[in-house]
Amino acid sequence: MPTTSEYRVFPKPAIRRVASGNSSPVVLTRQEERTALIEAIGAGIFVALLLSSPIALGLAAIFKQAIESDTGLPYQVLVVIAWLISFLGFAYLVSKTLQRRKLSKLKSEKDLFREQASASSRRSYEQQYRADLERNESEAKEATARVTAILKSASDLSAMLPVKLRNSVRLIQQADEDFSENAYGPFWDGIEAVATDLSSFSRNTNELSKLAADYYSSLKGREHNFPVFPCRAENLGDPRPIAQEFRRIVRKGQTNFEFANIWEHRRTRDVLISGFKTLGDAVNNLGDVVEQSLLSLQRATSSDIARLADEQIYSRSLLTQEMRQQTQIASEQSRMLDNIQRHRKPS
Repeated sequence: MPTTSEYRVFPKPAIRRVASGNSSPVVLTRQEERTALIEAIGAGIFVALLLSSPIALGLAAIFKQAIESDTGLPYQVLVVIAWLISFLGFAYLVSKTLQRRKLSKLKSEKDLFREQASASSRRSYEQQYRADLERNESEAKEATARVTAILKSASDLSAMLPVKLRNSVRLIQQADEDFSENAYGPFWDGIEAVATDLSSFSRNTNELSKLAADYYSSLKGREHNFPVFPCRAENLGDPRPIAQEFRRIVRKGQTNFEFANIWEHRRTRDVLISGFKTLGDAVNNLGDVVEQSLLSLQRATSSDIARLADEQIYSRSLLTQEMRQQTQIASEQSRMLDNIQRHRKPS
């Protein structure tokens, strides 16, 4: 069984998100295609205006004589026709070329932007993953420290309770002897000491109930190797027979005139017993208080949360035991196979 320092709450797993890359081809919007076309046409017209005039004049001069003799068209008309043809040709060629380049540039820019966004997402996801790891590790350490402290406090408290009960039994026996010897003062002193011990038992049991609830709520939904809550009502000793004997011996003193006379002076006295103002109040109600504290601890250690946590711990223990058995079986089978292969006789 692990020592207290080896118990721990394990960090919750961090979810690593992966930025999905977009492998689909880049698609431009109609507005982007329209803008690229308008810009290309404007640039094509500008370039055509610059180049078409000198080219038209050159073409008209070259073919002037042949065209005039064949068609009878004047030179000026030839220049206009040549200019128009060269203008339209340059405008078309330049516009188409610029449009393709513009669209290609837009696609490259969008593809680059998409890649940058994907890289940024990957960095962001990785940073988030690391932050989650650190946060989960920190939470696990805090939970481990908290549950370990609860476990230690519960162990310390539970170790004190049997001592309180044994001391109460001893004091009751002494009080019975004091009654037989008519020791009035020591008798009621012993009764007050028993009341103090039983009250302390009840207070510590209630504290154990709170610790049990905190213990299981802190482990709820967490992976851990902590054991079941070690302090159970049935393991602390049963104070009810002691409380009954306490009431019997008190009643014995209250029904004796000499002892009752002392009791009447003491029962209204203020006492430092938790939950009670007077000794009479403590003596009359301690039995019920002790029983209620035991019931409270039983409820805390048998609640739905406690039951589920205990089942998880038990299942984990069975799984560990089964894995060890499987490992031993596999080792034995491997040894037997090795003996067969080497023709050894089993020892």
